Amino acid sequence: MTATERAKFTNGCGQPLSDVLVHFAASSGPNAGRTGTGTTDANGVATYNYSSALAGTDTWRATVTNLAGDINSNTVTVTWWPFATGGGAFVIGDLEDSMNAQVYWWGAQWWKHDEMRNSLAPAAFKGYENGNLVPMCGQTWTTRPGNSAKPPTKVPGVMAVLVASHVTKKGAVISGDIVHIVLVQTNAGYAANPGHIGTGQIIGTIC
Repeated sequence: MTATERAKFTNGCGQPLSDVLVHFAASSGPNAGRTGTGTTDANGVATYNYSSALAGTDTWRATVTNLAGDINSNTVTVTWWPFATGGGAFVIGDLEDSMNAQVYWWGAQWWKHDEMRNSLAPAAFKGYENGNLVPMCGQTWTTRPGNSAKPPTKVPGVMAVLVASHVTKKGAVISGDIVHIVLVQTNAGYAANPGHIGTGQIIGTIC
C-alpha cells in the first residue's frame, strides 16, 4: 500500500509559501531514516508518497530550510499493518465483508464459505494469492491452485486481508480483484495445508 504525506508551510503573515523545496524524514518506526522531497504548490502544500513492506508505525516530520534556518512541521504518524508473510495475501469474498464478521480466509472449502457478488469461486482456490507484492484497493491479483501458491507457515495475530468481488480460473491461473482491504484478528488453527483452515474476525477496514 501507499501512504501520502502532506505538509503545508506559510510565512509569518499566514500566506502560503509556494515553489519551496520540502524535505520529509522518518525519525522512528520500521522505515526510520527514510527521506523524500516535495515542492509546495500555490497553496503552500507539498506531498510525498511512499510504500512499506514492513509493519509498524512511522513518525514523520517535514522541514523547509531558508536563510533564517530550518522551519519544522509538526510530526505525523503512519501505521502499516502486516499482510501474510512472504509477499502474498489472503482473500475473503465481498459478501462476507462486515465489521465483526467471522471470516474464512484459507482452506479447502474456501469456495463454499466465501460468497461474492460477481462470481462463484473455483474450487481450486483455497484463499491465498501471491501475485501482488504491495496490494492496494482497486488492483487485481493472480495465483495458482491449491497450496502450490506456497502460503506462509504462520500468520500474524492481526493481518490485512483482501476482499474480492470475483475470482476466476483460466487454465492454471486464478485471478481476482481487490475491492477492499480489511484487518482480521486471526484465530488459532491455521496451517499451510488447506485442511487446516484459517479463520478470524474483521476488526477494521483499511480501504
